[in-house]
Parts: sequence; C-alpha cells; structure tokens
Amino acid sequence: MKLSIITINYNNASGLLKTARSIASLTFNDYEWLVIDGGSIDSSLQIIKEYNHLISYSCSEPDNGIYNAMNKGITKSKGEYLIFMNSGDCFYSPDILDMVFLGKTDSDILYGNILYVYKDREELKKAPSELTLRFLYEYTIYHQASFIKRTLLIASEGYDEKLKIVSDWKMWLIWILQNRKFQYINKIICRFDAYGISTDNEAAVSTERIKVFEEVLPPGVKELFDEIYAYEAIIHYQPQLFWQIHTNKWMCKFINGIMKVLALVINSQSIKLKINNE
Repeated sequence: MKLSIITINYNNASGLLKTARSIASLTFNDYEWLVIDGGSIDSSLQIIKEYNHLISYSCSEPDNGIYNAMNKGITKSKGEYLIFMNSGDCFYSPDILDMVFLGKTDSDILYGNILYVYKDREELKKAPSELTLRFLYEYTIYHQASFIKRTLLIASEGYDEKLKIVSDWKMWLIWILQNRKFQYINKIICRFDAYGISTDNEAAVSTERIKVFEEVLPPGVKELFDEIYAYEAIIHYQPQLFWQIHTNKWMCKFINGIMKVLALVINSQSIKLKINNE
C-alpha cells in the first residue's frame, strides 16, 4: 500500500465532514484512511460511521494530546508513506495524489505547498525547493502537505509527546541534520482552513522552539544563527548601517568568518548523525 492518510479529530464534526468529503472524492485508490478520535461528544462518531466504508481503522478514546494521537495513527498504519490530514484539512484536488505518486521515488520525505483559506481571501504558502536548516530556523513546512516514510517515523520513535505544539517541526530539524532525503513537489497539496486562526500561542511556540534548538542543534549553532538573523535584520530595516558594515573590510571578514564556522559545524554534526544513524 502506497499511502496512509491519518486524521486526528476531537469534537470537530464539521471539519471531519469536510475532510471525509475530500478523501471520498480522490481518484487515487492506493491508500488507507485512519481516523484517530479523542473521545468526541459531538456528532463526529456519526460521521465516522457514515464514512466507515472508506475507513480502514478508527478509534475514539481520550489521548494525551495531538502528538500522542498522531503516534497512535503511526502504529496502526501500513502504508509506505504517511500524511496527516486532520479535521478540516482537505486535499487541493481529487487528482493531487495521482500527480504526487506518478513516478517512483526513494525519498524519505515528499513535501509541497499549502493554500491558506481565510474568510475573505486565500494565500498560497510555497515551500522552498531546497529545505535547509537556515529556513527551518525561522519557518517550517506543513504536515498537511508532507508525505513521510512510515519506516522513518517508526525508526524515529514517532513524535515527541512532551511537546504540545512544535514536535513535527522538531522532526524536520532532526531529519535535516541526519541528511534524510527531502523531495520538493511544486504542487498545492492541501487546502487549510485558516479562518479564526489565533496568534495567542506564539509565546508558547517560541518557548518550545528554544528548547528544541538547545536539545537538537550542536553547541553554539543557535547563537550563530542569532547573529546572522540580526545581520539580515540590519540589511532589511537599516540599509545605511548595513552599508557602513559592508564597506568595513574587517567587519565583512568577521561576518564571513561566522558564516564559514556555521557551515563547518552543521556539516560536521550532520556527518556524525548520519554515521550514528547507519
């Protein structure tokens, strides 16, 4: 089986229905659908029953957070690749999976673009064609637009359940450092309902990210990234100050030295992780 589609749901019957209709419309057939429900008390179970003919596995029981639920899905899945399409997420088009899996691939992770759907507009979030540690320092790619080898997730022992928000982002960091093979697909994979999305958890996201950096990155790398980020902020917001730095040969040498050290440290750590992984 090529793909396992895993949907996490809790008291989001309307979102689950949207996801179910999206999956029902797929022209791609080589998949299984797993629904991990957290013990909903709304009409979610009725929708699961209605679409039972499409569902290979479902459960409804309390969990210890979204990553605990995602790990449950991983252990029950059988596909070569996994994608997490949670309640409210929809595939961009009925034939998108046919396009994704048109040819053979040995990549560990396939990733594409996502369309944010707001109340009054839509916004395309394009992923980079080459995923780097520098990109992940500030941004992320989306699990709704990513296909991950099941064997990789199992070997990685699933997602870190101690984290509440950024465990999937942590895995991207680890896999980049392990030199896992990422393949960019320049297609919109998912429509994401962004209406009502809140920024209330930004502080929590920042706190968890700092913890992950300290745990995952080699010593000193985060500090070097902070220096580069500050330098880029000067370029963007204070161009006159940037020009003063740029024309100072000693300052330029200092900045270039930071960049070279960062590259060496990251490359060295990547090699170590790759050797340990093998």
